[in-house]
Amino acid sequence: MPDLAELDEEELKNARLIHLNYPNNLTGATADLEFFQEVVDLARVYEFIVIHDSAYSEIYFEDNKPPSLLQAAGAREVGIEFGSLPKTFNMTSLRLGLKRLSSN
Repeated sequence: MPDLAELDEEELKNARLIHLNYPNNLTGATADLEFFQEVVDLARVYEFIVIHDSAYSEIYFEDNKPPSLLQAAGAREVGIEFGSLPKTFNMTSLRLGLKRLSSN
């Protein structure tokens, strides 16, 4: 996991977004709610967006369900979280998308 304390003031001032992906593939690393709260707090202070790729959130052991970024206080104002049907339901290569409908 990134050590947020290592980010310097100038990097934070210039940041426009941070991209996270937990649980992480291939390592299986998970972030706890305290980490997400720290990221959200930084995003609110430095006005950047948090993007959380949560594709593996439904794949976990026993009762150790990983938290959602959106559980952190204030996350809905600074963040967005994506999930994945292919990962959750074992539908390799299946993608969802929008189809533009012609008016013809």
